[in-house]
Amino acid sequence: MEKIRFGVVGTGGIGHMHLGYLSTLDRVEVTCVCDIRKEVVKEVAKTHNVPAFTDSRKLIRSGLCDAVLIGTPHYEHATIGIDAAGNGIHVLTEKPMAVQVSMADKLIEACKKNKVKLGVMFQRRAHPMWKKAKSVIDSGALGELVRTCMIEPHFRTQAYYDSGGWRATWSGEGGGVMMNQAPHSLDAFVWLGGMPCKVFGKCDTRAHKIEVEDTASALLTYRNGATGYITTNTFEFPPVSLFQFVGEEAILEIRDGKLRLGVSSPGAAEFIYSTDEPWSFPVPAWTDVAVRDEPHGHRFITENFVRAVLDGEPILATGESARDSLELANAITVSSAQGKEVDIPLKRSLFDNVLKKYVRDSKFRKDARKTKKLVIPKTSSDARGL
Repeated sequence: MEKIRFGVVGTGGIGHMHLGYLSTLDRVEVTCVCDIRKEVVKEVAKTHNVPAFTDSRKLIRSGLCDAVLIGTPHYEHATIGIDAAGNGIHVLTEKPMAVQVSMADKLIEACKKNKVKLGVMFQRRAHPMWKKAKSVIDSGALGELVRTCMIEPHFRTQAYYDSGGWRATWSGEGGGVMMNQAPHSLDAFVWLGGMPCKVFGKCDTRAHKIEVEDTASALLTYRNGATGYITTNTFEFPPVSLFQFVGEEAILEIRDGKLRLGVSSPGAAEFIYSTDEPWSFPVPAWTDVAVRDEPHGHRFITENFVRAVLDGEPILATGESARDSLELANAITVSSAQGKEVDIPLKRSLFDNVLKKYVRDSKFRKDARKTKKLVIPKTSSDARGL
């Protein structure tokens, strides 16, 4: 195979954004598009001079593509991906890779069974700042982790939530900030700090007229006894983005798109017992960590996926690694619903049952007259790597 023929499934919002750069990539050809909105997909197909489909199953079986890029509403990511894998088609999906971690399991298994590639659009993994943070932690410079922290709001207006009938509903989106806005934050958080083994979560709806959560927080426990804290919402402004990874030897902090390292000598764990002074403490030397400017964003994740298929390059966000943040989000939702701490790995049926209950009990109805078309900016990358 000399080039990849892409079928784009979902041409509104994020799918439209992907179509804007796909045809400019080396060794890539957009050969078909799919959207359930017949008139919309006809116009998109005309623009790109490719066949249009209103049923992803027909696109997948058309023989026109080697890979699909999935940008549909959340519930369809895994089902379309599983269908594609079953027909020998490589899968690149938008986040989240599924709503339920149980469905993520099935998508991963389908891709393994059929020997096709699976990539997830977590573009922070390609951002030079986050890559540098990962290399610092992996080098062991922090020592054993003792605490983690993630504070990252993602402001949204009511008009945003009104922009689509599926948005901010249990049946259409499968969750709120934890399922839509925070996945990039959560992915970066667990990519750098690892997965906790216990979670106590609290989700609520405070500022918007929606049925899903617009705020979520969690206390975390790790296998080595370290603790962590997560909070995210869609109403806090101006937003403050803060990630901290505290080790026995040093602290790595990512604050509002700036990376810095605080190193103590001796480290805190040693200093506790090495001094006779009751009120003394180690003084860290803080350094701003230099970050090289490198290609990043959605485009780079897609280019990595292309090289993975054609050249065997490792995928930046594999299905297995991308599943971690989804499992954490599911666990926080379950913990909030049950009012108690839950274990990770999460028993899959726990979230499935909570979600089923939320969908069944929902009495929320959107006013269709208020829904508006949402256009994703052509470039959505910011200092945080989004």
